[in-house]
Amino acid sequence: RPVLARHGAPWTLFVTSGFADQAGRLWWIELEHAIARLDRVRIDIGSRSVDLPARSPQEKALAFEVVYRDLRRGREADLLDRIAELCRQAGFPPGRIASELCLSWAELRDLAADPAVTIGAHTVSHPMLAKHDAAFAAHEIAEGRARIEAELGRTVRHLSYPVGDPTSAGPREFALAREMGFATAVTTRPGHLFAEHAAHLQALPRVSVNGCHQTGAALAGLLSGVPFLAWNRGRRVNVA
Repeated sequence: RPVLARHGAPWTLFVTSGFADQAGRLWWIELEHAIARLDRVRIDIGSRSVDLPARSPQEKALAFEVVYRDLRRGREADLLDRIAELCRQAGFPPGRIASELCLSWAELRDLAADPAVTIGAHTVSHPMLAKHDAAFAAHEIAEGRARIEAELGRTVRHLSYPVGDPTSAGPREFALAREMGFATAVTTRPGHLFAEHAAHLQALPRVSVNGCHQTGAALAGLLSGVPFLAWNRGRRVNVA
């Protein structure tokens, strides 16, 4: 916030209401913390048993990549159960990380008073919406927004889909956001904005600047848009 204020840059914070309640599961961070504490990662994923060493940083990084990738392919309920099991193996209960890392409603009210900040919605519990039925997805989106508006007293017009890739947000979710009256909704599908996106404001792409493997030159490449045209095979709009 201080850096953005120094540069006079407006910004948007998408709030997961359950995390602001200091509850919920930041499962990807739970997985990180569990593997950091364990010397071996033993877990059943579907019909397969995973048993990986996790002593060195390199082994831990590989174990995280394997478990994350394989769990993401399946049901979210199974993912949450398996990661909770790893948390217990590592000696800490699942579900406590939100209270350690996430802003409270009081802190969010302080941010929301800043005219440079737009508050957006990010569901109640941060689920991969496309993995659930339509009623569940609609409730998560609508209730997340309603809770933010009640707590912060600000109208919420923008949505960010949790995880946001095609396995987490697709045409059904785009339609839900449109029907609920969100002015825009953002995915994590890589790409730049083009005039054609005016017809798909609830399925906007994103340029991810997260500090991973990024230098000044890499950032310049991302901002040029060339990598995304290659990624999208020349398509300007990817909403399927």
